[in-house]
Amino acid sequence: MARRVKLRLGAKVQKLLDHYSWSQSELARRTRGVVNQPVISSIIVNGTMPGANRVFALARALGVSADWLLDDSQNWPPPQLGQWPPGRLAS
Repeated sequence: MARRVKLRLGAKVQKLLDHYSWSQSELARRTRGVVNQPVISSIIVNGTMPGANRVFALARALGVSADWLLDDSQNWPPPQLGQWPPGRLAS
């Protein structure tokens, strides 16, 4: 069984980007413009806490719950990680 690691919001976002092999720009695109790349960078690098609408957009795009993203006591990997593709874009 994989070792479970506790992570903060920025670290969780980065780990999911790595898992999906996405850039910050790709994640921004998948949030449909709700969260732009500079904000994603600030979340990861500076630990910036985004507002609720941005948290929900990130969670949807990354295929995880907002609760999991925000709760520092919840470990890696997220329970929803097996669902693919996350953040389906409307045509």
